[in-house]
Amino acid sequence: MKKTVLVMLMLLLLTNSAFAATLDETARSVVPEGAEMTRTEKDDGMNVYHFRTVNGDRYEVTVDPQATVIQRVEMDAVNDRGGSSVVLTQADAETEVLKLYPEASIHFVTLDKDDGRYSYKVHLSTNESSGWVELNAETGALLESDFFYAQTALISSEASLTADDARKLVLSIVTGGKITEFETEKEDGRTVYEGEVIADGMEIDFTIDAQNGRVTEWETERR
Repeated sequence: MKKTVLVMLMLLLLTNSAFAATLDETARSVVPEGAEMTRTEKDDGMNVYHFRTVNGDRYEVTVDPQATVIQRVEMDAVNDRGGSSVVLTQADAETEVLKLYPEASIHFVTLDKDDGRYSYKVHLSTNESSGWVELNAETGALLESDFFYAQTALISSEASLTADDARKLVLSIVTGGKITEFETEKEDGRTVYEGEVIADGMEIDFTIDAQNGRVTEWETERR
């Protein structure tokens, strides 16, 4: 009896170890090769992994341990705080972003100034994620990025994006935005979320497919 219990405990430990390794590998899949994992933590049931690259850039990767999928990836280039002047145009910034994310859809770009340093914040979405990247307005170097992987949060084909998830997705694209309108509608038999968000003097109308989390409409205009 004792031998059986011991074997079962060993199997349980091996299973837990293998599962933890799988989660680690999932987190490592979205950071540069050679990045060092510095620590892990739990946050609202999610596993959060912290990495640092050889040049000091920091990554924070949030993984859903139940579905074993990426939920969010944040990056911070600690050694670059922005340009001392504006050399690149908005079009240049968009070009630099498309080099990094060739399949991305760019929604809008803003020029920011913080402590005398200039940067472009480019809001975009891909087939897998939505968020923003911040570029040095002088050199085009990547300063920060924050992406929310809405689609990968779907645990099964029967699952769907909740209204709360859709709001989070919109606010991950429009940092500091305020959702002023939000409705759940039906389009061709599919549930969609429609609404309006305002930020930085812009008004954005959006539509999100509840089944796969994709942004199907994103119209921006100055207020």
